[in-house]
Amino acid sequence: MIVSLRQIARWVQMAVLVCLFSFVLFKAMALFHAWIQPVDKYREPRGNSLKVNSVPISSESDSDWDWANYILSRMKMFYFTGE
Repeated sequence: MIVSLRQIARWVQMAVLVCLFSFVLFKAMALFHAWIQPVDKYREPRGNSLKVNSVPISSESDSDWDWANYILSRMKMFYFTGE
């Protein structure tokens, strides 16, 4: 069996090109994935907004705080605004 150097060089060139194009396609898909990824809906809100389940910072002790009314008022606000 005779194998010419040109044929080997052609196969090596083809293998290098396939690897190169695969790598470029992989990077392009990674960039597309980063671009299309949705925003984190569980992040802390900015500005004066509060999360519905956030706890206010107060100097009162936990036993004095009315947790039930606080949670109900926050849920009413949540359902009223529809967000």
